[in-house]
Amino acid sequence: MLGAYFTQLCLTWHKSETWQRTINMIQCLLFMFIEFGISFGPDFIDISAQCGGLIIGLILAFSVFGKEYARTDNILATKIIPAIALTIIFLYFIIGYILFYTVVPTKKYDS
Repeated sequence: MLGAYFTQLCLTWHKSETWQRTINMIQCLLFMFIEFGISFGPDFIDISAQCGGLIIGLILAFSVFGKEYARTDNILATKIIPAIALTIIFLYFIIGYILFYTVVPTKKYDS
């Protein structure tokens, strides 16, 4: 969710005033800091899981919100950004499947 919120801030940066940008960015970064700080608490959450969720949130938000929030003067970017984001998501899941769900044959030892 924070990755998607950060993406939305980046895509609507040109539409907001300076004070709104500052408040929203500080709020987003503060929540990210709190989120990562919780990882080091008594119920340890793997920091790589936090980073992976943030990155996937960023990429998914670019693919979903890219056309909606992009500037209209650059039509090519409004089509390329979501396409690149969806391609990266597809590759992410394919690589994850290959790394974690591929069975590697092992040698059988004679007893």
